[in-house]
Parts: sequence; C-alpha cells; structure tokens
Amino acid sequence: MRKASSNSPFTSTALALTQQVEASLQAALAQGRANQAKILLALSGGLDSCVLLHILLGLQKPMPFHLSALHVHHGLSANADTWVKFCKTLCEDHQIPCEIAYVKVNRASSAGVEGEARKLRYQALLAQPADLILLAHHQDDQAETLLLQLMRGSGVKGLAGMAEFDQDRRLLRPLLQASRQQLQDYAEGVALMWVEVESSTSLDYERNFVRHQIIPLFRQRNPAVSENIARSARLLAEAQELLEDLAVLDARENIVGDKLNVKGLSQLSPARAANLLRWWLSQQGM
Repeated sequence: MRKASSNSPFTSTALALTQQVEASLQAALAQGRANQAKILLALSGGLDSCVLLHILLGLQKPMPFHLSALHVHHGLSANADTWVKFCKTLCEDHQIPCEIAYVKVNRASSAGVEGEARKLRYQALLAQPADLILLAHHQDDQAETLLLQLMRGSGVKGLAGMAEFDQDRRLLRPLLQASRQQLQDYAEGVALMWVEVESSTSLDYERNFVRHQIIPLFRQRNPAVSENIARSARLLAEAQELLEDLAVLDARENIVGDKLNVKGLSQLSPARAANLLRWWLSQQGM
C-alpha cells in the first residue's frame, strides 16, 4: 500500500483533472433523463480509481448524484483479500456504498488470463443497476490499447481503442485525456492512499510488456509518445464513425429487415461491401 507525500507539489493539475471529469460527466448525463443519476465507480484500489473517487467526492455538491463503488475480486493474487479490505474501508470513510463481486477466472481460457479477467470484470459491472459506470482508464492506457490492437492486426474499429463514452453499455471514462503522471501528481498533492498491484509489473502479461518495455523505448525518442498515440486513437474513432455512417447509407439500398441483398452487395466496391457486411453482422449481434 502506498501513501503519497503530503508535501508533494500540487499544481493546477487538480483543477484540470476536476474540470475534465466534470465536463465528461455532464455531457454523459445530458443524454440521460435521471435527475439524481446513479453513478457506479469501478474501484480497484489502485492509483487511477482512487484519484477518480476523490474527484467524484468533490463533485457531489455542484453535481448531485448517487455515488457507489464496485470492486471485482478476481482471486488471482494472494493480496486480493487485502485489496477488498482497503476498498471497503476507503468507501466507509467517505460513506460510499461498496459492493464486492467475486469472480473465478479460467486460467485455461483461449482469451488468456488478462482477457478472461477483463471479460468477467465487465460482466460484473454491467450487471449493476447504474445509470453510468465510471472507469478510470487514462491516456497511457489508451496508447497501450492501440499498440496491443496493432500487434493483433486489428482494423480501424479495434485501433480506435476505448471510447470515452459508450452509451449502449453505460460506460464512461472521464480521465481518458489525462496522463498517468497527472494522476500521480494529483494523488501526491492531496496525499491519497492506494494499493500497488504486483501483477502490474509482470512481463508475462502483454499489456505490461507494452507498458514497461515498448512505450519507454519509444519515449526515449519522443517524450509525448503516449499523448500522440492516444490522439491517433481519437482520429481512428472518428474514421470508424464515418465508416458506420457509410454502412447505414448502403444499408438503405441493400438490407430489408434482417435480410441482406447479396446482389446489391456485389455491386459495391470490395472495401465498401466488406464495411457493410461487418456492420450488418454487428447489427445481428455477431
């Protein structure tokens, strides 16, 4: 467990992060109809989610909402029970309801331990009755995600990374434009406590390999590499929106109900036909 030094420099970072979260939250809430929105925070106990919790606590007066937290116990670490205790105590200190979801990760899953744990975590979060589910992913996470998807040969949709607001799944990532260093500065400025997850340094996991080996190597040449890669992800997300808009236009002539006009599909260019086909399969839940 770590506690930041209380005499660490605390600059305008706090204001900038608070404004980012407030603006992101207001934009997401404006699309809903809840007067007293139920906000659920995915609380791991790590630096990122503890910073987001602290910011949300400060926003409760200017933006009235019901705040609660969910911690997912994966059982992958001998310290997992300690993290549960930390999260419960943290929430009790601030009178925030905290639920614990216990999941069992299949280590033999074809998705790998990381992928299986992520799937179960999202399942647990999405099962909760909340208007918005807040995740503490930040700019560095986004850069890592794009590189991971690039290594897997993903297309535009995969390379777009994580969306700041996924309305269909009620997921909001209000810190996605902030760097991890900004979160560190914030935590040190207000002397936050958080837990250190030992698996975050293990190079057995693909994300950690990218985080600790690839990104630092790039950063030697370009200190702004994470920011630049995250910007590319945003541009790719815009390109994906355009591809989906094009698919909707093509669907008007080539899809009736849930039926695809194969003859019409064959008259489109290969790239445009593939785009429509991917969109149509997605609409079918595939």
